[in-house]
Amino acid sequence: MITRTAQCLLAGILLLSLTAQAQDEVISTLEIYDLETGTRTVILEEDRHFEAPNWGPDGSYFLINQAGSLYTVDMEGEKRLFNTGSATRCNNDHGFSPDGSTLAFSNNLEGGPDDWLSPASLPFRPGVANQDA
Repeated sequence: MITRTAQCLLAGILLLSLTAQAQDEVISTLEIYDLETGTRTVILEEDRHFEAPNWGPDGSYFLINQAGSLYTVDMEGEKRLFNTGSATRCNNDHGFSPDGSTLAFSNNLEGGPDDWLSPASLPFRPGVANQDA
């Protein structure tokens, strides 16, 4: 026979397990909201976490981060890896310079430099911009 204490412990473990499963179920959505019409347009939706969309310098795409990498996403939702060279632990700190020529981003390194700059090579084309990085 299971004691009351054991029942509470098992219920607590089950609750933690269900909570962990619920937290693993992530849906990330990138949307555009039209102020004039009040309509929302889904650009990208994935069953994985992505975050921190920034408009590209010319407004034709977004830059997002996901799992330590940066990606461009065009208005049709096509996602391409943005070449950051050896920076493979990028986070949500990224953005373009006002003139669009440089991308600043963070790469979380223990004991190493965290801030990076990359030429954006105008005209900037998603997925093509800095392949020589």
